[in-house]
Amino acid sequence: MEANLDWISALSDGYQLLSELFSQGLHQDNLEKIHLSPLLEKAVDEYGDDGLEQIACDHQHVFGWSIYPYESVFLDEKTEMGGEIGANLLALYRQFGIPISTTVTEPDHIASELMCLAHLCQQEVQSITQQDSHGALQFKRAQIEVIETHLLRWLPALRATVLRSKRVFPSALVEQTLSMV
Repeated sequence: MEANLDWISALSDGYQLLSELFSQGLHQDNLEKIHLSPLLEKAVDEYGDDGLEQIACDHQHVFGWSIYPYESVFLDEKTEMGGEIGANLLALYRQFGIPISTTVTEPDHIASELMCLAHLCQQEVQSITQQDSHGALQFKRAQIEVIETHLLRWLPALRATVLRSKRVFPSALVEQTLSMV
């Protein structure tokens, strides 16, 4: 049972790191966590001595100017951010008490969806710790819903788009994300 809790906690940490990397990029404060992913660690090493600055430039180029990592951009026929997809996700976040600030990131941004998974994993761990098997199952099912109904529907397209940018760290970030999801 303890191994299961460790695994779910590790998933939560991983989703949280990926969320942070998508929303804020790699910076000195989260650089120490990069060892959690050999893929991301290798990508950082490829940049050499001025890595953080170049990674920040690549992050801005890919996720700030070129590719908008929002589910609605990839799945909505009008390619408008938010809309029905964002409203559905916001309702899901509220249902499970997930603190997502739409003033910082829209509900359908990749960072928000990954943060949602991190919180659902934390809630599952808490339920298991409290011996609430019904609650744990509810949070596990919510994770599956976010993954199957949302992320897996558009993450492969995001991956293909980011890989075409040929930017090392953003490509590794989306590869790691798809692999983890």
